[in-house]
Amino acid sequence: MTLQEPDLVVRLKGSGWHAELVVDPPVSAEPRTVQFNVPDPGAPDGMRLISTGVRYTEAHSRQASHWQRWHVKIYRCDDRTDTEALRYYLRQQASDVQGANADLPGEEDRAPIEPPWAVVPVHIVNTDGSTEILDGTVQTELELAPEDLLRQVRGVYPSWFGDDVPTPDLYLLAVSPWMKQLNWAPFLARPAVQQLNDFIGMGSGLDALHRRGMVHCDIKPDNVCRYSTANSSGFVLIDIDAATRLNPPPAKLRLTPAWAYGRVLHGQRSAQVLRAHDRFGFALVVLCTLAGREWVEKTLLTDLGGGRRAADERDEVRSALRRRWQNTAELRWDPLIEAAVEPFGREIEHLDWSAFQWVNRLIDAERACVVRRPGPPEQPRTPRSEAMRRELDGIRHSALALPGPLPARVRHGYETVRRRAWELAVLRALVTSAAYAAAVVAVVLVLVVIGFGMGG
Repeated sequence: MTLQEPDLVVRLKGSGWHAELVVDPPVSAEPRTVQFNVPDPGAPDGMRLISTGVRYTEAHSRQASHWQRWHVKIYRCDDRTDTEALRYYLRQQASDVQGANADLPGEEDRAPIEPPWAVVPVHIVNTDGSTEILDGTVQTELELAPEDLLRQVRGVYPSWFGDDVPTPDLYLLAVSPWMKQLNWAPFLARPAVQQLNDFIGMGSGLDALHRRGMVHCDIKPDNVCRYSTANSSGFVLIDIDAATRLNPPPAKLRLTPAWAYGRVLHGQRSAQVLRAHDRFGFALVVLCTLAGREWVEKTLLTDLGGGRRAADERDEVRSALRRRWQNTAELRWDPLIEAAVEPFGREIEHLDWSAFQWVNRLIDAERACVVRRPGPPEQPRTPRSEAMRRELDGIRHSALALPGPLPARVRHGYETVRRRAWELAVLRALVTSAAYAAAVVAVVLVLVVIGFGMGG
């Protein structure tokens, strides 16, 4: 008889909300090795590199809550010292994410588990039975009683905590709401500008992360998802465990070279370069939405020789976009192109460059692409037009002065106007007669209004 594995249940608590999540066994038996550059006061530069094994799984809520499906990362360290260092590091990341999301516009009293988000919130869970409290707003813990830990360690934890002797003090869990992956169009002949609004919150949150001295470090299409609720939706960043703090500058980064800022690829690690690295990745993701992911990869990120890419030179990006977005009689894409190429220069290294403001400049630029055709020029008043105005006024007054019932007077005025309009059409050129005819129609409307206003 095979014993049933015990459920591993995570409890999340916050102001006005809670969730109980049942964690599934890890999908993969073999963990993926990931390195973290964590704070260490005893190290020469205040940081040290630790390695941890990471496995992935899901969790499902026991009851109706904000999110039914959750993403879970399972970290296993080599010893308790590394586990505690990683816990501190991930906890700081989670706190920074909560702070950046709190800066977004929206309900001030919303729970941290509720959007809008710029980065998906992550909740760190200790697996040794202790409680984790983040900024006094979120509490996480396993559903384990301390006496059970002492009495019945083997029966409390699933087998993946250790084959012989469970080692919960070497594990950490990072749980976050499951986000919907995006289906990126490969090529778009016309910019998909209708999705620009979805980047506003993400740009604002990226600015907030930078103000808190943190960079995401791995902004690329695979790390952008969509959240959607009854009240809000938008694009959001995931995979925040690649993030790092700017002070001190990290010696090692976890990034995807194909989507990296050129100066980072050449080994530069200053705060301004790392912020630019985030902004560069953000701009590429926006262009994937506007022009297509495959187009960005093949046109802007392909090595042209000697490590040079079109994305590293603003003029190259501008030329590529002009070839991609062809002007029409109704749309001239130059304003949008000029706004779109802005992040492909050194300006994004400036401290006050804003991803949020850039997205809004893109939205304004798109509106300027519409060709607005001028209406017919206003005709200056001439003695002839003044004479025509007097003639029309005379018709109106004569209609009002006629004796007899009201319908007869209105009909007389209408017949006079119609006859005079025909004479004008014959005697004058087409353009001039059209202008007079418009005035004549206006007089007819005036007559009708006057007729109803005079009573029976």
